[in-house]
Amino acid sequence: MEMSTIINEFSNSSTPPSFSEGYRFMVLRLLISNCSALLAIILNILSALILYKNPNCFGETTTVFAKGFSFVGIVNGFQILLSENVNELVLTVDHVQMCWVLLFIAILTSQLNLHFITCLTIDRYIAIRYSLRYHTFLSPTRAVRISIAAVAVSVFVTGFTYSDRILFSDVYFDDHHRVCSITDDNYSVEPPAIWKLLQILTVMLIGIALPVIFVVVVNIYLFVVTVGHARRLKKSVPEVRLENNAATEQAVIESFPGPAEPFLLTQLKIARTFIVVSGLFLAVWLPSLLFVILSKVATVDTKLQKTSTLLLNCNPWLNDVVYFVMNKRYRKAARKMFSED
Repeated sequence: MEMSTIINEFSNSSTPPSFSEGYRFMVLRLLISNCSALLAIILNILSALILYKNPNCFGETTTVFAKGFSFVGIVNGFQILLSENVNELVLTVDHVQMCWVLLFIAILTSQLNLHFITCLTIDRYIAIRYSLRYHTFLSPTRAVRISIAAVAVSVFVTGFTYSDRILFSDVYFDDHHRVCSITDDNYSVEPPAIWKLLQILTVMLIGIALPVIFVVVVNIYLFVVTVGHARRLKKSVPEVRLENNAATEQAVIESFPGPAEPFLLTQLKIARTFIVVSGLFLAVWLPSLLFVILSKVATVDTKLQKTSTLLLNCNPWLNDVVYFVMNKRYRKAARKMFSED
């Protein structure tokens, strides 16, 4: 389907209203998705450069995970460009092989996002729960190894997600809804029951349930701790706040007793940033996942499902906005990089 054909259909007054509305929604969705994809690529490249030049924005170890997360954001941007435009403008029923590529990339980027957020959550938990032993548990070298493991797990889960479909059934392109689909009924060979069981356990536990439950529970804990320390700060240094509302971090740090407090205060500020990042991702990813699951057992409104996907497409570039708004060191590093240029 060529873009010129779409424009001609818009200008054709004899086109039924519902037909035109469908095209209007498609063009609007493509416009927003492409803008989001370009923003994700540009902002995540800039974020990776900022973190590379200034590894102390989040701490050296945390920055390793953040750089990996930025790389995932770049891949996610290219995936959005590819899948949205190919689905709507290129694919036909004769291009079903492309569906395998699109499905694999879409699932892989989703898994990479989830597992890197899990890595960041682990990092924040150790930094706050075990402040004095943080560098014993985690170092930049170990962070690199954990990041590689996260990529390996993501690839494994992605490959296993549709393994029985690849081996035993067919993929097809749903021209009416302009999406790639996989047949659930027409197995060329019925997969073994043990294969199905292993697939369900792998996908549901490693790919969804365990990471999501861990991220939600730990981030709630981190939020409670952050609020508790904020109240403690308010009670501990009222004289600093009364004298100057823009009190420096050093003045606040010196008001706390104990060797772990300065480090803990910095980690709490970083934790707040990644709590917001994790919350934003889960808020747009879980509804999209729910629609995918529901579509297998019931009829789902296509426009509503694609709207949830559209919100998910906006997530990769929001992370960098959160970094800039919530992290003072990141803002300074970004301004310094542009002022030097």
